[in-house]
Amino acid sequence: MSVSQVCDLDATMRAAVQEKYTRMARRGRFHFHYPSGRAGLAGLDYGPAELIDGLPGACAMGFCGVGNALGLGDIAPGERVCDAGCGTGTEALLAAGRVGPTGRVVGFDLVPAVLDLARQGCRRAGIGNVDFVLADVLDVPLADGEFDVIVSNGVFHMIADKGRALAEIFRLLRPGGRFQVADLTLLAGSDGWCRPNEATFFQ
Repeated sequence: MSVSQVCDLDATMRAAVQEKYTRMARRGRFHFHYPSGRAGLAGLDYGPAELIDGLPGACAMGFCGVGNALGLGDIAPGERVCDAGCGTGTEALLAAGRVGPTGRVVGFDLVPAVLDLARQGCRRAGIGNVDFVLADVLDVPLADGEFDVIVSNGVFHMIADKGRALAEIFRLLRPGGRFQVADLTLLAGSDGWCRPNEATFFQ
């Protein structure tokens, strides 16, 4: 007798992400093997020391990036920017400074505890042109063509249905808009890739 089990990769990975990041947010301690915190922001050249040092602690401590998504293109005053998988909101706040008072930034994430830190940091920084929304990148409750720029940092390697996620990203972009993404790419197969767990996807 043989038994087969269908694994919903997106559901499995989503649950693991929510559990891991909720735990870290509630403990107030974030640990990653990628560039993280203020040191990670400095190492990835997100700005001068005074800009990075001025970020609210609640936002900066939870930063984790595999690259500098904001540095992949110019973000101009007055533009509308979306941070897909915004985490504790570091890049959303930095983008808000670039777009200025006539621009708008929306960050979305699927972990409520992490978004609480993003909102807390935004309030402490007195930034009024940023909103944070609870959403999964596979189904974002925002309007078609709403943004000039969408940034994403280390999010897509944690999504199984990348085609659907990309379709949602491009739905949100205006015609001619830009998608600035920093992420990981699997260059060779792995026997364990179909069994997602924290060791393979989030460390």
